[in-house]
Amino acid sequence: MANLLECPVCLEDTGHPKCLSCMHWVCELCATSMLEVSKNKTISCPECRALTTVKDNDARSLSDDFRMLQIREFLKRQSKCSQAEGATAAVVDQIQLNCAYDNMPAKFKCKDCAVVLCDECQQRHKHRKLFDRHEIVRIGQMLCQKHNNDFMYICERCPRLLCVGCVLTECTNHEDDIKQIADVAPHAKKKMKRIISDLKRRIVLVDRHFKPALIEIRRQKDDLTKLKMDIDTHVEYLRTEFQKRIETQGNLFKEEIEERSLALSELESQMERQSTGDVHDLLNAAESAVQSQGIEEMIMTLNNIKYGLPHPLEKPDNTLLQKELKFESEQTLKVGALFNLLNGYDISGMDNDFDNAHKAFIEISDIKLHHMINILLINDGFDIVYTKVGNLALTDFTNENVLLLNECGTIAAETCERGSNGVTLQTPMGITYNHLEDTLLVADYQAGHIVVLDAWSLRHMRTFKLAGFSRPLSIAISSDCCHIAASNDIGTTLCVFNQTGECVKTWQCPEPATVKYIDSNNRIWAACDDTLLAFNFQGKLIQKVDIPTYCTGMSEYHGILLIAVKDGILGYDMRTNTQSTIVTFTTDDFITLGDDVISLTVNETHIVVLFKNGVRRYSICIE
Repeated sequence: MANLLECPVCLEDTGHPKCLSCMHWVCELCATSMLEVSKNKTISCPECRALTTVKDNDARSLSDDFRMLQIREFLKRQSKCSQAEGATAAVVDQIQLNCAYDNMPAKFKCKDCAVVLCDECQQRHKHRKLFDRHEIVRIGQMLCQKHNNDFMYICERCPRLLCVGCVLTECTNHEDDIKQIADVAPHAKKKMKRIISDLKRRIVLVDRHFKPALIEIRRQKDDLTKLKMDIDTHVEYLRTEFQKRIETQGNLFKEEIEERSLALSELESQMERQSTGDVHDLLNAAESAVQSQGIEEMIMTLNNIKYGLPHPLEKPDNTLLQKELKFESEQTLKVGALFNLLNGYDISGMDNDFDNAHKAFIEISDIKLHHMINILLINDGFDIVYTKVGNLALTDFTNENVLLLNECGTIAAETCERGSNGVTLQTPMGITYNHLEDTLLVADYQAGHIVVLDAWSLRHMRTFKLAGFSRPLSIAISSDCCHIAASNDIGTTLCVFNQTGECVKTWQCPEPATVKYIDSNNRIWAACDDTLLAFNFQGKLIQKVDIPTYCTGMSEYHGILLIAVKDGILGYDMRTNTQSTIVTFTTDDFITLGDDVISLTVNETHIVVLFKNGVRRYSICIE
């Protein structure tokens, strides 16, 4: 390489190269000397003896040999690079890179994938069929594919790594932006540390703000999955119940048809027995006697008619014929009506879907009560609740009885008349309804346990022995029927039970309070003087609501708590924490139904208030 840079005349490599017409070169000093001895302003090439004419006999007019100038510049820079090579290698050794897959120290880099690899991952990467043509090089020995030289420079404008050849042939206009890797490596390392620190800080922020949201999302997904399972279970229950009701009603229809068929057959036999066949025979005999005009024959015929004539014909009993079959008008159980019977909601038509959806967003001011119906009772009621078929179940602690009223106010069943149901209630007080099992839960105050009754017949199902909890006065059940809350007679102890009657949590109430209701948000509401206390299932007090006077009963209607107080019904919107009066009782009301408001219950269409001596039912109208 050194011989190529030497002038062929003076053998020096410091002169300015001038290009001859034969493409060989000589330095400018030698060309001037050769012109001085030449007579015809020409220079003879020392390599090939070709003549080159020089303009104005001046060697400076010859063109510069740029190839030789570039080669000299290349060699100068290469010598500088060789001096910095050791420092660059030391910097590279200090930069610790980790493998992209297992966080082990990286020793290789795949140029195609642009990832760094440890020894083990490099072997797997190389032997995979998908990556078998990828080029893997050792870190610190990455070479320029074009010039096969080590990368020693970096162009900060592009940005890209450069070797010496790249510096001479590429990025020629970026001289101010080309720097040695050894110079920029410390600054790049500090910048990378700052970026890592910022990323760690962001990870902390993400964990702080987004992890709770992710936990809540997963919890809600689990709740939705559980809700779907509950819906499937309830749908299966409805399907089974529906099939039972259809089969029962069909059997009733068949029995009545069979009875009707037997009655008609009997009527047919009766009419055949009273047929006029014998009468015709006697008539013919009488006509024959008259025609013969014989006295003896006529007397004999009269005797035969007197003793042979059947008893006087009675009008056939056609009451069965007059009785019309009323399967379609009264006894046919339509699908919509059956679901209404099973679930307590009117879904016989789909035209009300919009109205039902609208009810989910009602305000207190939208609730209007109309069409009062009074049901007078001769008892002292304590609590009342709706079942899903529209019946009312209420406890009568004075007579140790539980009554079941139909929609007309007629007593459909009562426990004191059913000695065979296997239960004797001593002092029935609080009552609530389990819509999943279609059962009634009654707090027997004196006996100290909870009795479970069938909601159709008041038949005894089972009894919960409340260990460690005595004299249950009032009870309430959650909307998913998994938790039962109860308070004792003096209101100092509140307890939560599961479905089997096992105590889950017991706590002392800060003030004497009585359990009234468990809302759709799983809050246990207890009444304490003129304050409502809301607890969670762990016994933590989470809310207080002041009301004008003591609460005697509570229920919920589409997110609004309906609260029975001494002189009316209040509405409390749990979404906005506002309350308003829905209805106010008058003096006439107390004269008619008794001077005390005892309890309250509600379904989709009616609100029922239990007074001391009777029940008042209101129809709900959403305006």
